[in-house]
Amino acid sequence: MRKTKILKTYFILFLFFFYSFIRSEWNTHIINSSLNTSSIYHYLSLILDLNKNAYVVYFDNNNNDLIFASFNGSSWENKTLDSSGKIGTYPTIAIDSNNNFCISYGDWDNCDLKYLSGDGQNWNVSIIDNGNCVNNDFSNYINIAVDDNNFIHISYYDSIQNILKYAKFNGTNWTTEIVDSSSYCGQYSSIAIDSNNNPHIAYYDADNLDLKYARWTGSSWNKETVDSTGNVGQFASIALDSNNYPHITYRRANSSGDQLKYAKRNGTYWEINIIDGTGDDMGLYGFGSSIGLDENNKPYISYINDSNYNFERELMLAKLKDLTFEKICIANNLNNNSKQTSLVLGKYNKSRKYIFDSINIAYIEANYVKYVKGIPEPTSIATYTYTPTPTLTSTITFTKTPSFQFTQTPSNDILVDNMDDGDNTNLLGGLWFTFNDICDNGTSYVWPEPITYCSNDDNMNNSNFIMSVPGYNGTGFAARMTGYTTTVFPYGYIGMGTILKQRNEVYNLLYFTGVKFWCKGDNKIYKFKVHSPAVFPLKDADNMYCRTFFAPSNWTQVEILFTNLTQEPYWGNSVSWDLALSNAESIIFSSYYYPDPSIDLWIDNIEIFGVLPTVTPTPTPITMDKPVLYPNPAKTDGKIIIQLPNKNKQINKVKIIIYSINADKVMEVVETDITDNKIKFYMDSKLSPGIYYYRTILQYNDKTEEQIKLNKFVIIN
Repeated sequence: MRKTKILKTYFILFLFFFYSFIRSEWNTHIINSSLNTSSIYHYLSLILDLNKNAYVVYFDNNNNDLIFASFNGSSWENKTLDSSGKIGTYPTIAIDSNNNFCISYGDWDNCDLKYLSGDGQNWNVSIIDNGNCVNNDFSNYINIAVDDNNFIHISYYDSIQNILKYAKFNGTNWTTEIVDSSSYCGQYSSIAIDSNNNPHIAYYDADNLDLKYARWTGSSWNKETVDSTGNVGQFASIALDSNNYPHITYRRANSSGDQLKYAKRNGTYWEINIIDGTGDDMGLYGFGSSIGLDENNKPYISYINDSNYNFERELMLAKLKDLTFEKICIANNLNNNSKQTSLVLGKYNKSRKYIFDSINIAYIEANYVKYVKGIPEPTSIATYTYTPTPTLTSTITFTKTPSFQFTQTPSNDILVDNMDDGDNTNLLGGLWFTFNDICDNGTSYVWPEPITYCSNDDNMNNSNFIMSVPGYNGTGFAARMTGYTTTVFPYGYIGMGTILKQRNEVYNLLYFTGVKFWCKGDNKIYKFKVHSPAVFPLKDADNMYCRTFFAPSNWTQVEILFTNLTQEPYWGNSVSWDLALSNAESIIFSSYYYPDPSIDLWIDNIEIFGVLPTVTPTPTPITMDKPVLYPNPAKTDGKIIIQLPNKNKQINKVKIIIYSINADKVMEVVETDITDNKIKFYMDSKLSPGIYYYRTILQYNDKTEEQIKLNKFVIIN
């Protein structure tokens, strides 16, 4: 089942994905056009009912009223729900299983936290909490959620005591309690309810400038600091995935440039990523972030940027695709005071499975309250896939013997195994094997069973591994493991893998961009690992570089960039990325959850792709028609040399523009010091490890310019 050759130019790939995502039509509605643009009070909240009709509550900053907006099929109707003074600050809306609306908001004049419930026509109002003050915004940063029993949960910041509080309605009475009594804790609170009807709250610790998280255990509040790197935690938004793990988006405020960040709890620790902003470009990022998760637990995030710091803010949407976030601008020229968005993913119930089918966002643009709806692209373009013509023959042949040797300067992608012959040896001569935690005194079980349970040498030199049918596209074979994990060994695990060469021989993966393979499974997360025991102190038992991936129920191609591989925190020995990748022995697919009573993972058609260009550090002068950057891969803190092309005209100045894999401009260098037809500059850790592109602009003595097409290079630690 050999696949046809694939276009590997990442910039073109990015443009395809970018176009594929934004070609969804965004339908924009104007809800209100008479807001006060000079006011700093811009609050709103969006919800969909069970029929996926949209409703928005917002604070009318012209009249200081609480407004409820609904769409009647042709236009939006705005209804004033409360107008008793300055009222309606921080409004938030939810809906119960009977399609009744639940709204909480602040009463500025009377220092009340108020609650409205109704069917859209008839409303009941009640006071939940009172700050016993006059003309003070007592209840700030309010957020509401409804559980399976239609009980109401509200998180809010008590600005009199400067603490985080929580209110619950049990169907009869309201109760309130303190969640975090630490000074100035609780701003930007966001609440979500898990499958056990327990609340989880993300919030900002303004005293320590940290993002914090609290969850109700059934008897008490368990609180922890999620992120303490800089001033982090404003505009927090929380969502819970199907495993009740929290996903939180929030802003990192920084005088030299903000960042939008994303924290995800994986069951053991917090994974933290930067979605937008470099931290040093003077841009404003991450205002009003709002997060939703699709049926595969992938996040969608709306937020507001002012990336150029020119007071022209933009409504942005970030979507996790494969292992990176792609970002698009939905609207621009927002009011400079616009700081809030509200995102809801429309879902429908299909055989008790919720499938999301729309992206819904409410926001404020200048003096407008607006609502925008987009239809997501099919999941087939959510990952890098291609559809080959099924065939059992190949135009490229591989010598399949244990003596197969890699070239250390590869010129082609490497097909590790397509499993077509159904044996336990890959196309490179290495064996397939399985392993589990028996040698760690665990009781996890894996099938096919290993030769022996406590010797990787035996398992990798001999194998009981058998292939399963059918493979991808319903033909041939696939590698499959089944079993379960326990916690007799606290971090129970099982896995399968294949050797790239021979046991105790290594291969340099730095010559390649990444790995791709087809997988299917049980709709769970698994780990891909590069196994490099030769350079780790604990050998096979150490903390190898890895990346998680999701195995859906249908065959899907997964692409993992080697620059995205990381070591897990808190255990094992730290080994540099380039040392581990240059000493790869095998690749491994292992379990993620423990305990897990049922594991089923299929893998087919593994390919190591994206051969990277290599240039000797001291090249001899050659005739060339384009600039060449070396060393490639380059070091984050190293020297970069660009050999310029031989031209008939004298080059006066050279401009190098560097772009990220997402086509964002990240660096620009202008050099006039040209010696021996070369320019030199130092990275000085300006770029983090990853894949980049550089464009060269040559300026000649006669003032003419020539632009050279994009070329790829890699930065490593």
